[in-house]
Amino acid sequence: MVLFIVLFLICFIGYYLHTLWHYQQYKGIGFKQRGKLFNVYTHIIVFAGYLAYGFMIYTDPFKIDINLTMRISGLIVGIAGIIIVALATIKKKGYTEPDSLIESGIYSIMRNPMYFGIILIHIGLPLFFGSIITLLSAFIWIPLIILWKHWEEKCLERKFGEKYIAYKRRTLF
Repeated sequence: MVLFIVLFLICFIGYYLHTLWHYQQYKGIGFKQRGKLFNVYTHIIVFAGYLAYGFMIYTDPFKIDINLTMRISGLIVGIAGIIIVALATIKKKGYTEPDSLIESGIYSIMRNPMYFGIILIHIGLPLFFGSIITLLSAFIWIPLIILWKHWEEKCLERKFGEKYIAYKRRTLF
């Protein structure tokens, strides 16, 4: 139980810093203004938060036995999320902000495949493993992800203007 709480706190700090990073970007504070050290440490802590989330699934003290259909559904949703994040990362060539609007590959279907994939992971994998508290923690993480999406889209509208607005009309999420 103690390990789970520590992992939850690491995940929470990672999500908090990720949210702060997006908020600063939304307010026009870029990489240079934040400083290299802040950016490096933020990326490390955010990565640690995602890693901690993965371990939360395994260390969740409240496991439930769910039926096979739900378990397989959770696995399919979780794997779909992992594949979507991987496709987006490959197309974007990493996690950095590109200089041009990416409109091909998975980005031809959806504007925010990484966020969508992470949401699927937050729902699917805890369901597959029967990790109840980790699944319930999605009520914390998913609203933050939707907030990041909102802020990021406002930044992209400022950066790319009408081109991004037209792109939004023909894509999902």
